[in-house]
Amino acid sequence: MIHGLKSSGFPPALRAWAWLGCFCLATATGSAAELLKNNDFSKGLEGWTFSQQEGKADAVVVPEGPNNTPSVKVTVAKTAEKPGRISLRQSPFPVRGKQAYILSLSAKANGQNPVMTVSVTQSRSPNEELGLAKSEKLTAEWKQYEFPFVCKKDEERALLVLLNVGLQTGDFWIANVSLREKGAENAGNDKHEGNPSPAPKTEAETAGFEDLIKNVDFSKGMEGGLSIAAAAPREIHPL
Repeated sequence: MIHGLKSSGFPPALRAWAWLGCFCLATATGSAAELLKNNDFSKGLEGWTFSQQEGKADAVVVPEGPNNTPSVKVTVAKTAEKPGRISLRQSPFPVRGKQAYILSLSAKANGQNPVMTVSVTQSRSPNEELGLAKSEKLTAEWKQYEFPFVCKKDEERALLVLLNVGLQTGDFWIANVSLREKGAENAGNDKHEGNPSPAPKTEAETAGFEDLIKNVDFSKGMEGGLSIAAAAPREIHPL
């Protein structure tokens, strides 16, 4: 138990080594931070905006997501004259140019050949698309969708637009939305043509956990470690 090292009588130098190992392990296994607020809709539509520019539609949060989790149900009763007039949006959040991201969500819909569009753009004029603008056909069953992309430029006030429906009547559900940074090596072939490739990682960034601490499995005894004998003699109690 690392939290017991301080009171166990271990020398300060050995305690520091142990803490370094824990820090490196946490860094190696940590995940990127979520960029969206209330991404699971556990607080209703807080942080989100339901946009209805034409037609007739409404949006409510219902416990009808996968495993009865919260989901947004958008019901389109009257279609709009132009596409994209009914959507679910969130802004602002920052994105970085040349950085790889991944948008993931669960969705389903009823009706005939329902289609969902997702995009990340500037939230201000000229409302430039920042690397993601894609449409997907939805099914009557819940399905997980992933949209990897590479951001075209730095933007402090990015806008995420989901669903972007309006030309079809029916019900659309969306749940478990997430937008996170993604490792450049996993950007894949889904990035839009012409987007700049992510900068290659440096040797220090790609070094494995084993490179940070020598002899991590103690297969070579205490090689690479610190000698307790080097510190002032103290009684060592079990953890």
